[in-house]
Amino acid sequence: VYVKAKECAEITSVEEFATRLGEHFTRTYSH
Repeated sequence: VYVKAKECAEITSVEEFATRLGEHFTRTYSH
């Protein structure tokens, strides 16, 4: 159970990172 929760937490952080990275690229290329 602990491992599963850890994996979910990692996936969430990765998704958040990807979202922030996508926003960063969007702002960069929009200029």
